[in-house]
Amino acid sequence: MADSLRASKTGLTLVEQARRAKCWNRTAPVWCDRAFTSRATLNRFWAGQSIRREIFVAICMAVGVDWRRVVDANAIKARAATVSRSLHHHSRGDRILK
Repeated sequence: MADSLRASKTGLTLVEQARRAKCWNRTAPVWCDRAFTSRATLNRFWAGQSIRREIFVAICMAVGVDWRRVVDANAIKARAATVSRSLHHHSRGDRILK
């Protein structure tokens, strides 16, 4: 996914605590409504899979947790490195074609 995030294990623990404080289950309809998402997306969130950035932020906000404390920073760094390598490769190819 182009602009997506996934939760870290530590982040999931924070969200779990906040969810329990609200007495919501992991796919509560009220949570889906407040985060403008589906149960399937909440399940992907809990599985540590990448989901759209806007939805990730909304899921965290709905339970009152700062998304920056939840996100897997290593995944962001790895994706940035991949994009950087890709851009470098494309720029080299452009020079060859000119």
